[in-house]
Amino acid sequence: MGGTDKYQSLEKSKPEVIPGRKASARIDRVERLLKGRLSMFPTFKEVLFWCLGGSAVAVPTSLLTVYYAGGQEFDFGSATESSKLIDPVPFAGLDAAEVCRIEAHEKFDGQLLNTSVNWHSTRFQKSRNVFVVMLDGSVGTYTQQESVNIYCYVSPKTQAVSYFKAYDSSNRPMLSNAINMDAMLKSFSSDD
Repeated sequence: MGGTDKYQSLEKSKPEVIPGRKASARIDRVERLLKGRLSMFPTFKEVLFWCLGGSAVAVPTSLLTVYYAGGQEFDFGSATESSKLIDPVPFAGLDAAEVCRIEAHEKFDGQLLNTSVNWHSTRFQKSRNVFVVMLDGSVGTYTQQESVNIYCYVSPKTQAVSYFKAYDSSNRPMLSNAINMDAMLKSFSSDD
């Protein structure tokens, strides 16, 4: 008896089926969906609120920027010496090392395999007003190579190498006028 009461109570809780009610339930459901989608667009009051709030932040910020900038006149059309806005970037030790590396690649005619800056010895020499750059590297081919020490003086004024000298691992000078690269590479193989 208890089991049948349970089922009877479920049957009683079912809503009545009214003819034509199915169609109106669908219409109600569609109306609720459309109402939900239309609510994702802001109302006029919400748009007005956000515009006024944004301008309440942007206008004072712009005015304070102009005030603290001191009312400076920026004329981007003419670049005279007195109205330059930025200073030139100074020539530094890293720039000097790059200039020396490029010069070494040119002097060794593509035979310079790799270079690294010896930062313990690279410095700016105030008395001569030059950067003294020292590079360690290797010259030759990948199967036959010799270590090389390269010394450059780089002028910060001209940004060019004013002195260039290269020495092999036994401190013999390289790149003299009497020896070409091929003869030098052949001499490396005869030392072994």
